[in-house]
Amino acid sequence: MKNFPFLFILLFTLGASAQKTEATAQKEEAKAMVKKGFEKIQNGSYANAILDFNQAIEKDPACLDAYYRRAFCYGTTNNYREAIEDYSKVIKLNPDLEMAYVSRGSMKNKLKLFKEAIVD
Repeated sequence: MKNFPFLFILLFTLGASAQKTEATAQKEEAKAMVKKGFEKIQNGSYANAILDFNQAIEKDPACLDAYYRRAFCYGTTNNYREAIEDYSKVIKLNPDLEMAYVSRGSMKNKLKLFKEAIVD
């Protein structure tokens, strides 16, 4: 029983370390999916790229690159409302990313939401 606090701390530390490793693996998988999606963008396969970005977001819901690139794909395929949603998510994740505001404003402009576009 004298070693109980030590064992508890050791097990807690090992558990936290395993969780951190799993989270890191998820982020790496998300990055790989973003890379695959970007390659598909370069080939003009926007619908397939969106599927890759969806998977990246499932792996890492805070993957800014996946939202940003998916927004680009949505905009390119005239899915402006979806693009606006994703650019808004990008802005929420990184409010300092000026290009997200510009891109979101451009999508609003395409929908003739001129007053909202000016705000962005």
